[in-house]
Amino acid sequence: WGWPANSLLITTVKDTDGGNHAVLSVVTKSGVYILDNLTDEVKPWDQVPYKFEKRQSFQNPTKWQRFDEAKIHFAKTQ
Repeated sequence: WGWPANSLLITTVKDTDGGNHAVLSVVTKSGVYILDNLTDEVKPWDQVPYKFEKRQSFQNPTKWQRFDEAKIHFAKTQ
């Protein structure tokens, strides 16, 4: 039981105070969910109060990708 390593992506965000924060994005067949140490709730990515900055690449987890609407977004996971 578990998730494949490439479906678990460290993601950096700006929190509600504008500070830097990291969360874990979990890419599943039913959507992308956010695991966050600041809450006990697991929420879909579009229901968290953060501004997404960067995430690990799906293809190469040693590379980081900026969230730029022209380049990557959670709706398109490949």
